[in-house]
This record gives sequence, structure tokens and C-alpha cells, in this order.
Amino acid sequence: MPFTNQPISELIDGNIQTTLQNVVAGPTYQVTLSSVMFPDPSGNTPPADMQCIIHVGDDQEDPDDVTPLGMKQWRRTYAIQIYIMKTVAELQATRFETWKNTVRADVEKALLADVNRTVNTVPLAANTEVHDPITFEDANDAQGIFVICEVTYRTNFLDPYSQTSSEE
Repeated sequence: MPFTNQPISELIDGNIQTTLQNVVAGPTYQVTLSSVMFPDPSGNTPPADMQCIIHVGDDQEDPDDVTPLGMKQWRRTYAIQIYIMKTVAELQATRFETWKNTVRADVEKALLADVNRTVNTVPLAANTEVHDPITFEDANDAQGIFVICEVTYRTNFLDPYSQTSSEE
């Protein structure tokens, strides 16, 4: 069922996905993310080199003393998983750590290019922060890196579809 309106949180999810889809090797980035998606609920999507999966955490509400009157302020954590699946020859030419650090830098650069997650000239978020990355590697399994970021955003106290204060 298509929805006619999306809550601010969904608009931010879409912005994160679009931002990462624009990570393409060229003058701005060193790598190209092969596909950018949210987790496949069926579990039938095998990992691929430079595949990017966006895991969305639960929103955490900020306390009232740091939230503007008439608003709710939320922090949403994203764990952006990028698979690095290189051949033995590729890893002999360029070590795994170099791939990992380059992928991480490109993803962080993309996320921090617009910390306000702007869509159609409208800033959706108060801030985007990058946190400690997590490497995953197993000689017999997929390997790569999680880039962790947190987006702080606000909605109307009574309406998660609106950013306009209920006090205005």
C-alpha cells in the first residue's frame, strides 16, 4: 500500500539511502558502492563486494530540557554495513585495511557533506554525527566494515509528519 505522506523519520531514511547511492568512484570518492539497500527481510540476498546495507536503529527520545518547546527531539542510529569481498590477488595488491579505511572515509564524507539531511531545500535533521566504526572479518565468511552514524531530528510534539512547532 503506498502512503500519501511520510513521517520525518522515513524522509531521513530515504535521504541516507540516496546519499549513499551517490558514492561513485570519480573526483569525489575512491570507491563505488555496488548496491545500497535496507536489509532484505527474506534473507535471500547474498553479500557482494561493495554492497551497502543500511540497518536502522530504534529512535531514542532526547530529554525535554534539550528539546525546543512544542517539539520532540529524536536520535536515530544507523549501522551502515559495507561488504569488502576481494579476491586473493586484489588483497595482495591492496591490503584489506586499506580497502576498509578508504570505504569508511568515502561513506563518512558522503554522510557529512549535508549534516542536516536536506531534501528539496528543507533540512530534515538538526545534525548527523559519525561514531566509532566496527570491522567484521572472518577468513571463512564475508568481511567489511560498519560505519555508524547518528541523526538528530525534531518533529512537532503532536505530529511526527511535521517539523513545525505546536507552539507556533
